[in-house]
Parts: sequence; structure tokens; C-alpha cells
Amino acid sequence: YKLYPQKPISIEIIKKLIYLDGYWAFGMYDRQSDRILMMSLPTLIETSRFPEMYNQPFDEEHYVGAIAHEITHAIFHHNSTQIEEKWNNAAQEYLAHTTQLGVLSAQRREERSLVPKMLALGNLEMI
Repeated sequence: YKLYPQKPISIEIIKKLIYLDGYWAFGMYDRQSDRILMMSLPTLIETSRFPEMYNQPFDEEHYVGAIAHEITHAIFHHNSTQIEEKWNNAAQEYLAHTTQLGVLSAQRREERSLVPKMLALGNLEMI
């Protein structure tokens, strides 16, 4: 599938916590406003005791991955009228996490020995 942005994607970096559907998130794509909200990296680090992503300390590289994750949601939504119904939320999350992992350096991807197991078991938590 070739998915492309259909319009500009707005990203707002905020200095507050994001609470979404019963859990805390580093970022979110809001379909109604068609924009991405991301906690600033300093806010994220200041408000979390030990922020982690994929069992690694959360840092600048993971922050870029988190932004890529949310951009994937926006692009998916932009193209959702052209996508078959079988593309459910789990499939969308799979694409978002795959993109997020794909922007990490090869060394960081190799360090995550638990991620393939988590993906296989369906235990990857959304950010």
C-alpha cells in the first residue's frame, strides 16, 4: 500500500501531560482537529520517573520515533477512505509501531531483543 499525506500535518509540541482514553501518552493524533499533539521532550522527561520505550530509556532518538508513530496515524487517517474495512485499529497500530521502530538506528533496533516477542504476542503498548 502506498500511503501519502493528503494535506499538511500539523504538529503541536506542548508542555503538559496527555491523558488519552484511560492512559498517559507521549503523543496523540486527533482525527477531529487533524493535528498531532506531542509532549515536549523536556516535559516528558521531567514528568516521568523513568521514561522508557521498547524497554530502553526514552531519549531524543525515541522521541523522533514517537513523532513518526503519530505521523503514521495521520497519514493512515488521510487515506482511510481508500483503505479496505479489514484495516482495523490493530493493523493501524502495527504500521505506526513498525514506522517508529524503522526510524531508530540499526544499533538501537538490535538492542531490543524483546520487541519481536512483544509484537508476536500482541503485547506492544500504545504510546
